[in-house]
Amino acid sequence: MGAPDDATPAARVATGVATVVGAGLGLLSAAVRALGRRRPLHPVGRALHGTLRWGPGAAVAGLGVPGHELAVVARRSRSVGLPAPLPDVDGLALRWGPADAPHDVLLASTGTGPLSRFVLTLRRPGVEGTLGSLMPYRSRLGPLVLFAAPEGAPGRWTLRAAVGTQPLHDVGALTLDEESHDTPRRLDPVLHPPAGVTTYGWAAAVRLRPYRAARGGRPL
Repeated sequence: MGAPDDATPAARVATGVATVVGAGLGLLSAAVRALGRRRPLHPVGRALHGTLRWGPGAAVAGLGVPGHELAVVARRSRSVGLPAPLPDVDGLALRWGPADAPHDVLLASTGTGPLSRFVLTLRRPGVEGTLGSLMPYRSRLGPLVLFAAPEGAPGRWTLRAAVGTQPLHDVGALTLDEESHDTPRRLDPVLHPPAGVTTYGWAAAVRLRPYRAARGGRPL
């Protein structure tokens, strides 16, 4: 599955549809916020911090330099914030890089198959599974989807990537330690994508208005 280039007629149609969808999601986010909920989505979470160490696959994808280690701040949360034991969409927000030019990645519980990687999945609290970016980034290899796969030990993840519907490949190792509090930090993968990739116009159109509404119109 490929993502249309922004200059093609298909991309223009996709961006138009995405703009309408994004406007609707933005209105929904604004309405939820108006009801007094500070975060329309992922209302309750916990802060984490750790490191990301790029592997050989990162160079192939243009994401980073193999062996380079970066400090990471993160937030783990559930999308709607439903109480246990109800299932919800699991989420992991990651930020690395300098404070004046950060790189943000938002991951959510998805499948890993050629098509299921583009579909959100519900998980019960405490059930770990792969988290994906859902929407691809534009990369030199083609539409690139990012994933974080748990490695069994608490806080240990493998960062993976796949071009379109192709198989997943390891690109880095992520280690995260949980803190005892939540964080007000808000991330934006549209404005701050990882190095080496950019956001497709249609993906930005879906996300920009909901993100702006969720922040109450304030910048990051």
